[in-house]
Amino acid sequence: MLVLTIIALSEGPRGPIQWALSFLVCGGAALAGFMPRAAAFVTGVSLLGFLSLPASSMTSVGIAVFVNIFALTRRQPRGWLWLIGWLLAVVYWVMVVHFSHSASDTVSSLVVLAVLLAISVGGGLLWRVGEQRVAKAKAAAEEQVLQLRRGLARDLHDTVAHTISNAAMRAHMAGLDPYITPTLRLELEHIATDCSTAAQDLRQLLAALRDLDGTSTSSTGPLADAQSLKRVVEEQTDRLRQAGFTVESHVELTAPVRASRASAMSMIVVEVVNNMLKHATPSSTCELSIHSNPDRLAAEFRNPVQRQQASSRGLGLIGIRERANLLNGSCSFGEKDGWWLMEILLPLGNETLAGDAPRRSAIG
Repeated sequence: MLVLTIIALSEGPRGPIQWALSFLVCGGAALAGFMPRAAAFVTGVSLLGFLSLPASSMTSVGIAVFVNIFALTRRQPRGWLWLIGWLLAVVYWVMVVHFSHSASDTVSSLVVLAVLLAISVGGGLLWRVGEQRVAKAKAAAEEQVLQLRRGLARDLHDTVAHTISNAAMRAHMAGLDPYITPTLRLELEHIATDCSTAAQDLRQLLAALRDLDGTSTSSTGPLADAQSLKRVVEEQTDRLRQAGFTVESHVELTAPVRASRASAMSMIVVEVVNNMLKHATPSSTCELSIHSNPDRLAAEFRNPVQRQQASSRGLGLIGIRERANLLNGSCSFGEKDGWWLMEILLPLGNETLAGDAPRRSAIG
């Protein structure tokens, strides 16, 4: 656009009005790709300003209008046909009627304008068709990827997940043999535990493959880890602060945290914060503390409660306790001296479900 302005101004007198109008015409064309309707208005109105100048001062700056026509054709905003017609009327009146000196000038100007119109409209339509084809191809590719993910998740569930579960069950059953040595019995228990751990992580991987809309969050993400758990604590801390609470949060994860533990603890943190928002004394101080060691992942939550005590049968508390129990953890909570206290303990290195506890007792 700057080059076009310089060329246009070199064709006639360089008065301040001509400079300003040429700059506005070219500036409107330059903005056509971002705001086509507003840019078309600026270009057209500025071009009309040349009607106040003598015919000898007209330059080729008017062809910048066709940049606006190209942008309008490509984007097709509301009223784009009307805007194109208005721009064509302006450029015809300014560059043909007002500044043509003879019939031959009129004919030659009309030919040039017709060629430029065909190029701008044709190019805009081709651009739009190309964008639509690219969008369709992208949608088809995304659908193909989703189908592949579904197929992979189905195949993994039907083969690998069942095989691992069967291996865990057979290891448990083999450990019940009274004639094996204690060392072998302990080794079989470790094998069963590792298989159960792998099965749970695989289930989370399958959940990731089935998450077709991409709406999983760090709090429920199927591939949660220590970092995602920290992000969840930060997010929930921000929620409390935005609600007017003072928050003290501490997260120290010195030992590796498996995905199943991190995911369960993340969802527990979300539910705990929900309860704080419902039952904690407004504008009070809440505490979130999570730490780990080689044996367990522990969390402590504290907040002052209002006069009415939260029911221990609330669905949120039941859900928290169930999540802990499913991983052979523990959940204790209660009110003490005006504070609501909750403690979560999730053992590390033992990823089997609570339903396997009787079998492990028999083995041990």
